[in-house]
Amino acid sequence: MALVVFAVTLFVSAFILFLVQPIIGKLILPMLGGTPQVWNTCMVFFQMVLLAGYAYTHTVSTKVKLRTQLIIHGILLLAPLYFLFAMGSKPFDLQSWLPPLGSNPLFSTLSILTVFVGIPFFVVSTSAPLLQKWFVYTGHHAAKDPYFLYAASNVGSLLALLLYPVAVEPFMRLTPQTWLWAFSYVALLGFVAVCIAMVWKPAGHAKFALADHHEPGAEPAAAPGNPQPNTGVSAAPSAASSTAAKSTAFKKGGRPTGKFTAPRKEAAVEIGGIQAADEVTTWRRLRWIGLAAVPSSLMLGVTTHITTDLSPIPLFWLIPLSLYLLSFILVFSRWPVPWVGTPHTYMLYTQPVFIALLVFGDIFGANAADLWTPITLNLFGFFSTALVCHGELAKDRPGTRHLTEFYLMMSVGGMLGGMFNGLFAPIVFPQVWEFPIAVMCACLLRPKLREGGWSDELVGGILEPQTAAAAPAHKGAKGPQRHHGATAAPVSETTSTAMDYILPAANALLLVLLVFVLEGMMTSLSVAIGGKSDKAVAGMRLFLTFGVVLVISCFYYGRPMRYGLTVAAVLIIYGFYSSRHENTLYSDRSYFGVIKIRYSFARENGKLPYSTLIHGHIDHGMNLFKPEDRKDWGDSEKDYSRLATTYYHRLGPAGVVMEKFNWWGHFSGPRAPDISSLKALNTYEADARMPVSQVGAVVASLGASNLPLGSLVDLWSEPPYAIIGLGTGTMASYSRPYQHVHYYEIDNHIRRLSLPVDTGKTYFTWENFTPGNPNEIPMDPFTFDVYRPGSGSRPKTFFTYLKDATKRGSEVEVLMGDARLRMALPYKNFHAPLAPGEVPGGGPDNFYHMMVVDAFTSDAIPAHLLTKESFEMYFKKLTQDGILCVHTSNRYVDLPKVVADIAVSLDLEYKRGHDSPTKEILAKQIGHTTSEWVMVARRAPLGTDSYLKDLYVPDGYQTEGNESYWSIPSASGGRYLWTDDYYNLWSILRGR
Repeated sequence: MALVVFAVTLFVSAFILFLVQPIIGKLILPMLGGTPQVWNTCMVFFQMVLLAGYAYTHTVSTKVKLRTQLIIHGILLLAPLYFLFAMGSKPFDLQSWLPPLGSNPLFSTLSILTVFVGIPFFVVSTSAPLLQKWFVYTGHHAAKDPYFLYAASNVGSLLALLLYPVAVEPFMRLTPQTWLWAFSYVALLGFVAVCIAMVWKPAGHAKFALADHHEPGAEPAAAPGNPQPNTGVSAAPSAASSTAAKSTAFKKGGRPTGKFTAPRKEAAVEIGGIQAADEVTTWRRLRWIGLAAVPSSLMLGVTTHITTDLSPIPLFWLIPLSLYLLSFILVFSRWPVPWVGTPHTYMLYTQPVFIALLVFGDIFGANAADLWTPITLNLFGFFSTALVCHGELAKDRPGTRHLTEFYLMMSVGGMLGGMFNGLFAPIVFPQVWEFPIAVMCACLLRPKLREGGWSDELVGGILEPQTAAAAPAHKGAKGPQRHHGATAAPVSETTSTAMDYILPAANALLLVLLVFVLEGMMTSLSVAIGGKSDKAVAGMRLFLTFGVVLVISCFYYGRPMRYGLTVAAVLIIYGFYSSRHENTLYSDRSYFGVIKIRYSFARENGKLPYSTLIHGHIDHGMNLFKPEDRKDWGDSEKDYSRLATTYYHRLGPAGVVMEKFNWWGHFSGPRAPDISSLKALNTYEADARMPVSQVGAVVASLGASNLPLGSLVDLWSEPPYAIIGLGTGTMASYSRPYQHVHYYEIDNHIRRLSLPVDTGKTYFTWENFTPGNPNEIPMDPFTFDVYRPGSGSRPKTFFTYLKDATKRGSEVEVLMGDARLRMALPYKNFHAPLAPGEVPGGGPDNFYHMMVVDAFTSDAIPAHLLTKESFEMYFKKLTQDGILCVHTSNRYVDLPKVVADIAVSLDLEYKRGHDSPTKEILAKQIGHTTSEWVMVARRAPLGTDSYLKDLYVPDGYQTEGNESYWSIPSASGGRYLWTDDYYNLWSILRGR
């Protein structure tokens, strides 16, 4: 009965522990901007509170007697009830607290989590180690090794993880989810109360005493020490086992000699034929921390690596985290067999192969179209490593006296691994180096399985003196018989240790030779063998270089240092090798990901160089370079640096909406220019509009207002528009003199690619970019306005759209911060003086005629920008005839469903635009990328035309299947309606 109650209680506590994390994350997302810092800070916060909970458990269980523990923890269990039921109108009532205007999301997140979530999460986090410790006091026959209950705890965590996106999130809004969690916590109180009653009985104390355990402060009874059986695997010895080994000597086939001394303070755990010593040393604690930190870091690293560098798969983080929890379940379970026995031995021998396949899968996957192979190999490599590391933890777990300390060290390791990936790496590393570093550490943390290897014997035969091996004496013969040959003497430990460094260095030299010297020969060889396609040639070349050394590394499975350094050499050399084949101008990293600027050439009357922004692995726009001859600047036939490209080209849906507000008309109809001509797409006659209006102002001031020219006084240039998401700043190519263009951008690194100025403010205007501005920060000591491929120089700005717009006189302003937070701030004219600490908001209400929402990086969808509440804010800023353009291009999720349901709920009109030019048109254009948009507008007054009526279809653009260029997607009646209280990515997955 006790076993069932404690197992169920641990299951419930782990279930609600994992359930609260996505709930809280979704609650604070709209208030704090939904930035990656918020999610990273949430994860680090939860790990830190988990560590605090384990520290409390360890302190209470080792310093306080049992009944006092029960009383203290019983009182502590009641504390979350106040935060859940009395602190607000609902559990986790975060709406009652708002961060200060303009505050740093990092500190706001920590504050809000500490106040509203800290105590409930802290109390629940104490359950796993404390209940296992209490289970020892029940006297149950399984109480001598309660670690198997940790498997039940992780089953609850895994189930919560898998059920939330498919069974909770789709059917419940956030408010009911918080009530579900609150009542689940009340149920947990009942289960814990039953557990407390079971260990409160005096009989439980008697049974516990008979089991050779002790209460805090009492000296434990000594337990007999049994030698470990020969399993073929020698784990890293603990201090206690080393002491026993020194005091007891064995001769092969004989009896032990010397005095046997049982380890002091021994309370051994025996499972699967393996017995762990109870003495805990500093080195043993550090090993526990390392074995816990590596899988934690590798889990986050493989998730980031796959979703950033390979393929942005939505909800993919579920798979590595599920495998991470599953590894704990397996290694601490006893059914069907104890994992730390034979299964763990098998994993020790197979993990090197999976690691080699992981590394080679990444190398080959970066050069192939098939991404599922490297993704699968990444998962196998990570899972095998998690099983090995966690298996070593389970194998080396101490007796119950140190149970809470053991879990405390595991929590320290998990937190360090998470902080390394979530906080340290984005600040220190310019690239995603934490993933290969975790792979190297995983190799080095393997246990030592052999004292040498065939390579050591070969070297020993050369360096060590030769000895003749004696054969057994024949029956009736006198004296031993000798073999005709001689064998090498055993290799000394010094030689074997030296080989741990010499062999990896030799393999590194071999790899450099293969890659950088014999690369051409390898290509010829692969073609001769039969590789005819480019992919086959590349695959053969990669295998004959990196693959060969990885195969060699697998033979070093028994020597962790030798194996780890060889794998490290492969990873490092491949890093240099891959960078050699990239035309990278610039690379940097922030909390929002890795940014790279690459250059290439487009062919149109010769080669045209251009730069491309790569964020993760997604192209976020391109900018054609200016001509080398300054005389050609501004010539529509020679200078294409202003040409709108990728998703924003003038014949795409976003460009069509911009042309709707263009003074000179459309690219459609009988009077339309030849759109297959680059000159037509690169001509911007409307730039002359504002100077004409200035003439009208002069005429009106002279009293000639009766002239038609005087009406120009009241005219703007093209009306103001806003873009959420800067990217390369391509939409600024549409801006005219004196036209207001507002960008909302959250990543300062992206802003510096277009406007390298540091003003110390959260907004930037054209006034900041006057010649000779002392705050301008060059990207390189040698700065040039124009990049020359092959010159070795770097441009001052990689993308010129914004700087050119400011030179034309456009009122370009970049507002830093999350768009929803910035728009919600009170408006104030940017040219007016600001009070100390004052942060102006976005544009005024009823100001923008067009707003572009394009802050989506494939699956990284900031959902708070696609909710009903966010659309209400957008249309508060838009004019009566304003149009909202939502970029919905995505391979994995069907975002038009969400936009359509929001539009219907707000009684708005909408149209889906999807451009698909003919091959003839596409061949004559540069940098045009097919895209999908949904345009949303208010309903026009009765008797007037729809504001979306004039969205034309450019000539030469065909329909795609049964869908035309413009279509109206059907709404679902609110099924996909996202709000700040409900949004579900799972429901809109394509092909689900």
